Amino acid sequence: MAADLKTRLAKLLELRDGSDEDALLRGLPRALTDKSSYLVAKAAAIIAERQFSDLVPDLLVAYNRLFNTEQDDEDDVFVDPLSLGKKAIAQALCDLDYRHPAPFERGLRCRQREPMYGGGVESKYPSRIDTAAGLRAICALALAASDAPGYDVMHALVDALVDPYKEVRIEAIRAFESFAGTESVLLLRLKSHLGDLEPEVLGQCFRSLLSCERVPAVAFVAERLSETNKDVVFEAAAALAGSREPEAIAEVRSFWNRQMPLETRRGILYSLAESPVPQIVDLLLLAIADSRADVATAAVESLAASRFRAASRTAAHAAVEQTRSAPLMRAYIEAFGEL
Repeated sequence: MAADLKTRLAKLLELRDGSDEDALLRGLPRALTDKSSYLVAKAAAIIAERQFSDLVPDLLVAYNRLFNTEQDDEDDVFVDPLSLGKKAIAQALCDLDYRHPAPFERGLRCRQREPMYGGGVESKYPSRIDTAAGLRAICALALAASDAPGYDVMHALVDALVDPYKEVRIEAIRAFESFAGTESVLLLRLKSHLGDLEPEVLGQCFRSLLSCERVPAVAFVAERLSETNKDVVFEAAAALAGSREPEAIAEVRSFWNRQMPLETRRGILYSLAESPVPQIVDLLLLAIADSRADVATAAVESLAASRFRAASRTAAHAAVEQTRSAPLMRAYIEAFGEL
């Protein structure tokens, strides 16, 4: 980091940490005009953290400025390398509950292919990478919470659902979930049928379906437990394990008796920790008796991380004692503390 940038950053952080809020409110708009998008990003983050809604107009001016890209025959010079500033400003607008759709629609359309080195040939550079994927991911979810007409939002999200970057597809799915209407359910089911090269995208699709459709989605997701692709099976099992529906936990319990890789079994246990359904306690206590130390430890840690920690503490201690495993007892003490 250049010395002058370090100095400007230090001054901004000094204002942030000081007691003079008026001075900070004067300094932040200046920082948003800085030539360094790194400093702009820091200023945007502070505005969001302090909930300075009066500075939204300054954020919008800075956002528009950073969309400009200077190019010449010799090189590509980006005003906002790595899209740092645009991402930070879009997130700040979202955190400040800014609801006008225009900046988020613009962010969803943004592509910023910057030169990188390492394989492939394009122009004079070995390769390029789109650094605006993170911006599009932020804007997908923000657009769903904006005041844009529902059709416009759905139209944009369908495009985002086929974005080449998985983080954008995942946030588009989460945005569909926030709509929680019939159209969202149908599109999420279609996406589940079509599949995805990235298992995490399908996993988010399963979780969002279970959140939107609840019980009717349980059987749909449970069907994926019979897939030959072990990654898809894991994502379906993990989504069911984290569901709010007792029927979903019943499917996981039935699935638990099948042969599966150790990592899948442990992953399911950690997902169970997120479930609000009391039936997870019985399954986790059963898993403590597993002869594989990693599985039993994962069960103990999941119980300790669950909302049923206090209620299951004594039963977990008894289950661990029955195993007569000193390492597992140490894991219990580390997770729960002494009984």
